[in-house]
Parts: sequence; C-alpha cells; structure tokens
Amino acid sequence: MYFVIVVVIIMVILLWYQQYQQQQTTTLIPIGIVHSAANVKFLARFQPNESKGDENVIELDAKYTQALADLDGFTRIWVIWWFSRGDPTWKSKVMPPHGHTKRGLFATRTPNRPNRIAMTPVRLIRIEGNKLIIGDCDMLDGTPVIDIKPYIANYDSFPNESMGLVTDAHQSGDFEVSYTPLAEQQFTWLHNNGIHIREQIEEILKQDPAVNRTRRIKPYNEGFIIGCGAWRALFTFNNKQVIITRITPGYPKSALISGKCINNCKEQLEFLTIWQQL
Repeated sequence: MYFVIVVVIIMVILLWYQQYQQQQTTTLIPIGIVHSAANVKFLARFQPNESKGDENVIELDAKYTQALADLDGFTRIWVIWWFSRGDPTWKSKVMPPHGHTKRGLFATRTPNRPNRIAMTPVRLIRIEGNKLIIGDCDMLDGTPVIDIKPYIANYDSFPNESMGLVTDAHQSGDFEVSYTPLAEQQFTWLHNNGIHIREQIEEILKQDPAVNRTRRIKPYNEGFIIGCGAWRALFTFNNKQVIITRITPGYPKSALISGKCINNCKEQLEFLTIWQQL
C-alpha cells in the first residue's frame, strides 16, 4: 500500500515538473531566412543605411505565401529576427559600439542578450511569391526570420522622445577620416575584387576611433588596428583627425595556405603577393 502511494506521489511530482518546464520554455519557429550580401558581422551595419539603395531578400516558407496578402500596400515593414551568429552568453553591463562606459544591457542594442531577438524596420520594395524584396538591412545572410509586421507611422514613430545615452554618443562623433596613398591603393584593389569594407570602416571611425572591444579596435605598434571581417585596417588619430595608413589580411599566411580561413582566402593570398613587405 505504501509503495503504491509513493509511486503515485512521484508520478504527480513528475507531471507537475513537466508542466512547469513547458511553462518556462518558449519555442520559436522561423518563418523564413534572409538573403543579403553581408556574410560576416562586420558588413552588417549597426543600423541600415538607406542611402546605398541595396536590395535584399526575405524568403519565407512557401506555406506563408498567402499570409503576405495585402502587405504590398505598405512601404515599410518590421522584421523580427534571431541573432543566429551572436555570442550565446550575456552580461548585465556591456560596452556599446559608441562610448567608453559600460551600460546596462537593456539600454543598448547589443546582440548578446538573454533572448537574441532583434527587430529592424526596412523598406518593402516588392513581393514576389513567397519572397519579400527589401531595402538596406542590418541582417546577415542566412538570418532566421521570426515574424513580419507592417510599419505604421502613426503608431510606430515618436521622433520627439529622448534617446538617452545615444544622444551623447552622436554628439561625440564628427571625426575626419583620410588615407595614405598606400591605403588608397589597397582600398581600390579591394573594391575591384568585390570587397567593400571602406564605407563601414569610415562609419565606425568617424563616430569614435578610440580603443573599444565591441568596435574591434585595439592598440597596434605606434597606432591602432580595427578588425574588418577578414581584414584589418591600421590607423592613427589625433584630436578629430583619423589617418588610415594601410590594410592587412586578418589571417596569417600559414593559415591561408593551410585552408584555415573562412572568408576572402584567395583574395588575401593574392593581396600578400602584391604587398609582400607587409
């Protein structure tokens, strides 16, 4: 008799625990993925730059095609997506891309969050079947899309609200960026080989070239170095003047030869044959 009672109690506890676990877990099922030219984090801007006029694609699962009915009447949409390539760990205080003071996690837009959910307003250019052709975005190629909602200006825009610490960050920018002849030559070579990192580097350094782990800026020899995806840019700065001195591959030659490289491996090897002294 006692054995039966113990078994019943254990079963009740197990059932309760299972229900508790279900209540504590939320399952998100992606409805589609993003196709964009940004295949590394450095190429994904902090915020979309609509002056570029790029086109990207959100490809939904075919079963959601009919759910897109009437969305083409909107010129902008909210995309809710998942930071699939972010760091799974998070901290209560983080260093924002702009500034030198750690801030509370929820006062920033760092991708390293308890739940790595993000949202971006993008231009909706057109819809082709189950594909949404959108404008410039800050999402990497292959990003899972969680949901899509129409952007409604009457409800979603509050231009007069305080931007908190972001206001101070914007006011601290306005650095001028220039290039040595060598850097100009190297950027031209990169551009001609389909590697477009110059604009993103300028955007970061114009805002704040100081050492910052989030911006991937650290001291290097007599100046500084910034990580740019598979590449590195060396620079100096004084007062409000930044001078980019040269570009160098992010991988050592031994790693490129052995194939221990993720992006632009062929281009980096060719780069080294041109500028051997670097």
